Amino acid sequence: MKKSLIIFILGVFIISFSLLYGLTDAKEKDKTITVGLSLIYTGPLGATSTSVSNGILDHLMWINNQGGIKYKDPSTGRLEHIKMRIIWEDNAYNISKSLSIYKRFKAEDSKVILIQGSSPGEAISASLSRDKIPGIVMYGYASPRGYRPEPLYYAAGYPTVIEDFCTMAKWFLSNWKKDRPARIGVMCMDVPSWRVLSEPEGTKAQIEKMGAEWLGVEWLPMMATDTSVQITRMINKGVDLIGMLGALPHTIVVAKDMSRLGIDLSKVTVICNVSGWDETLLNAIPKEGEGFYGASFTPLPSEDFPGIRLAKKVAQWKDRKPEEVNLNYLPGFVFGYMLKAGLMDALEKVGYEKVTSTDIRNALFNLKDVDCGGLMPRLTVREPSYPTYGSYVRYSRIEGGQFKVVSDWIEEVKVEHGRR
Repeated sequence: MKKSLIIFILGVFIISFSLLYGLTDAKEKDKTITVGLSLIYTGPLGATSTSVSNGILDHLMWINNQGGIKYKDPSTGRLEHIKMRIIWEDNAYNISKSLSIYKRFKAEDSKVILIQGSSPGEAISASLSRDKIPGIVMYGYASPRGYRPEPLYYAAGYPTVIEDFCTMAKWFLSNWKKDRPARIGVMCMDVPSWRVLSEPEGTKAQIEKMGAEWLGVEWLPMMATDTSVQITRMINKGVDLIGMLGALPHTIVVAKDMSRLGIDLSKVTVICNVSGWDETLLNAIPKEGEGFYGASFTPLPSEDFPGIRLAKKVAQWKDRKPEEVNLNYLPGFVFGYMLKAGLMDALEKVGYEKVTSTDIRNALFNLKDVDCGGLMPRLTVREPSYPTYGSYVRYSRIEGGQFKVVSDWIEEVKVEHGRR
């Protein structure tokens, strides 16, 4: 009888211990933070943004695969880890879709949202402030309307379109040799968040302050098929520099039209912004693109940096072709470093049980010198009151069917107009 009782008690003890251990283990496995990704795979900008979407999604999945985000718990001092519960949808650079996606992400208790596209990000900025959910436009210019709602829960990957273009113009003028003012104009994709370019207090004032003549903006439809009218108007004004601000399809169409019109690229310089510049051009316009310049916020994939080596390793893990790691994949990939650093900082300040979306916002909006494996010369929030992350740019030129780097890293200029 006693023996049976002892066996029974031991059995109960073992079962109870097993259940307790199982519950504890389950609790550990349940440590997640929901991250919403509003990406772009389709629509008018799908050709450019697919690579960016793959870059961020691959990196976040890799972080989870490697055990998640490790942090030191502030209460216990123990090393803990959490994984991201990643949910994503395709906003197709459509404002209505962006708003609908935001509502679903909020319903899923997303603690942070990464958005592709300046206009889709701008569209949800007031909702972010109202609901106190941080939203980072990881691949897009800082939008004036995005920074207006209070309290501020919106941030952008890069400075304003005015600041980026004026940096482009400043670099061009540093190499200007003629004894007359350079004539500078823009051909720009027509989206709401970029319309600020045409305001005279911004771009025009800055270009004239640099000693150049401002020729204005020629707006291009999102789905451009012929840009000869806009090009001809610029040429007739005697343009020296055309800032080409758009997506890859815009660069391709403009290059073909300029070639067909017989435009001499030794007399007219064309500089493309980052979203209109990657290795796709080398195959799409092998002859027409010769002599075009373009901007990038990351090194070339052919360069040797730890972050590039990791990106290639992750892409291989995802069964991607080597050529998929391009100048648009890397900007997506780099924001995996940004998010990981922000979540880790927030968790180490307050711990998993107490962390809120506001804690994550405060961490992300105050990041300094994040180690991104050299994928940016400096990944830092330059101004916490106006949070952006990529503040350095570099230019390359298509020569002999390859990209040739032609500048050092240049810090983006600051222009107050167009920020809010």
